[in-house]
Parts: sequence; C-alpha cells; structure tokens
Amino acid sequence: MKRTFLLLATLVLPDVLLAQTHPNLARGFEPGKAYMVGDLDVVNLFNGGLSLTVPLGPSFPVGGGFSYSFRLTYSSQVWDHTFEIYTSCQYPYGDSRVAVAEPTWRSNAGLGWRFGFGDLLAPATVGNEGPTWTYLSPDGAEHRFYQTLHEGENDGDASVLYTRDNTYL
Repeated sequence: MKRTFLLLATLVLPDVLLAQTHPNLARGFEPGKAYMVGDLDVVNLFNGGLSLTVPLGPSFPVGGGFSYSFRLTYSSQVWDHTFEIYTSCQYPYGDSRVAVAEPTWRSNAGLGWRFGFGDLLAPATVGNEGPTWTYLSPDGAEHRFYQTLHEGENDGDASVLYTRDNTYL
C-alpha cells in the first residue's frame, strides 16, 4: 500500500509543480503584487522583472465603453528554465540534473517582445504542460483556468472556466 502511494505521489507531484510558475520567474502583470509603475514601464518589486508597453496607433472603440488598440509589449524574463536528467552513460560523474536556460517561446516579435491579443493554450500543449486551459496575456502573464472559482468547491459547470489569480477571467 505504501509503495503504491509513493509511486503515485512521484508520478503526480511533478505535474502539479510544473503547472505553477515560481514568483522569481513570473512574467507580466498580476493583481495583488507590488509594482513600480511609470509611463511606459512597470517593474515587479519582488523579482525585478521589467515590462514595457509601447502603443502602436490609436485606440478603436468597440461599444459599451470598451476599446482595443495594438501594442508591443516587452518582458525582461526572456529565459525558460528547465532541468534535464543525464544518465551515467551521458555524463561521466553519474546521474545528474542539469539546469538549462533557453530563450522563451513566448516572444513573437524579437527576444522578450510580444505583439498580439494573447494566446489561449490547450491542456498538455507546448508551453502549457498543466492539465487546464491557460490564457497567455499580451504582457506574458499566464492565467490558468479551473472548473470552480475557488479551490475546494464542488465541481461546477464544465462549460464555464475561471481563473484564480485575482483577474477572474
């Protein structure tokens, strides 16, 4: 029984941990965090991440008080960090975990720069290893969706999803 539990925990726990972004590596703007805001720039006071927003052209009204505009956004968090496991036949000093940093796949307009309205990532796809849908906002912040608004609630309507990061998308 204990072996089964340990085996299950070692298989499930890494997936749960991969679904969360460490605060030191967080991108974009998240409500409830401390920031220093300027005209074009925002600095995350926890991790020092710099975000820039450059408007491209005028704002277009949609109706009901809403409008949209094209913007170019920059995030100084330009690296994706992963770990690779090397076995003793690949690495002369035995089995080892090696940290690897690669340029982020999120940049579509140059290293650290994004243009667009954001991306909706399906579960278990490139950039979304988690089990839920994720909205990647134009500033690079990740907003994961869940079936219930708060953790521990009964299962809600499967056709409605919520974020739990104070954006309430």
